[in-house]
Amino acid sequence: MTTTEDHDTTTGQYDGETTLRLRVPAVRGARSAPGYLFEEITRADWVLGRVPDTGWSAAPSGRRTRVARALLACLLLAQATLSLRLHNSAFEDEALYVYAGHAMIDHLFHGVPDYGNFDSYFSGSPALYPVLAAWVDSAAGLTGVRLMSLTFMLGVTALLYSLTRLLFNERTALCAAGIFAVAQSTLFLGNLATYDAMAVFLLALTARILVRVAPGHWALPLTAVPVAALTVGVKYASALYLPTLCLLLVLAAHRRLGAREALRRGAVFTAGVTVLIGIGLSTTDYLDAIRSTTTDRAHGGTSAGLMLWDCARWGDCSSPWRVSARCCTGGGRDSARSRPGTGSRRCPGGGWRWASF
Repeated sequence: MTTTEDHDTTTGQYDGETTLRLRVPAVRGARSAPGYLFEEITRADWVLGRVPDTGWSAAPSGRRTRVARALLACLLLAQATLSLRLHNSAFEDEALYVYAGHAMIDHLFHGVPDYGNFDSYFSGSPALYPVLAAWVDSAAGLTGVRLMSLTFMLGVTALLYSLTRLLFNERTALCAAGIFAVAQSTLFLGNLATYDAMAVFLLALTARILVRVAPGHWALPLTAVPVAALTVGVKYASALYLPTLCLLLVLAAHRRLGAREALRRGAVFTAGVTVLIGIGLSTTDYLDAIRSTTTDRAHGGTSAGLMLWDCARWGDCSSPWRVSARCCTGGGRDSARSRPGTGSRRCPGGGWRWASF
């Protein structure tokens, strides 16, 4: 490298010899600062564009959407394969719900007396999931009912991907869908002919609707109220998750509209669900069933610490911790690489997309 010398050139006129000459920034102080010294081209009419701080952008694009959907399809295929590997005979609850569904069909459509009194001890309305399960059982047997549960769980994974994509981006959505798709409870419910899979699907559908309508008009959360009420009807214990869905609505709306509008939408959703569930309880005798099957059950003697330990052990909390630690350490290195002035100006190659998964 040589120091730029004085030359007689007209501004804007191209001079090949002068263009190839490079100049070195003057050293300030006794010692030069550590790092790289970037040579500057002396051509006056050539300007270097702005260098992005990161090597990738979170902005949506058609290619990213196609790749993410292809990976989601692979996750759904893996989830279905793992659930279908489970083979066993009919569990007593599966047989009971299918039998109750046939009895309810005879009672509702053929006038046969209801001798089972199922609404007094079922944990959900006997006129909802059991009737649907009995209809599928008449067409495809117990295998068909289990495939219906698998369809519900696959729908939950797809809805989880969709709402996470709305809140964050495709990467976060794929991570959430991947962790949920291979969870033990997800695979088990995908091959169990009970109302749990349908209840989880309706909860996920409610969450998806709330996240979608959060930035819109304040009355739009009312569109999710029938689905939320139906969820409680399918399984009474689903009402425990409605406050969480309301909080999700408030957080999704707060990001764009502020605290006041977010709380307004949460209050509208809460009021709508309360009114609709109240109407359902006042016009039926399901309140006694809710008390006997959900709220008035005998309390166990297991300590809270042991329950938390069992949840951590059965849920394999070590895996999410490892994933979180990997994301934090890897993200920190990538962020350090992309910051201006850190000495490295290299953009990642095409392999980083596959390595990130």
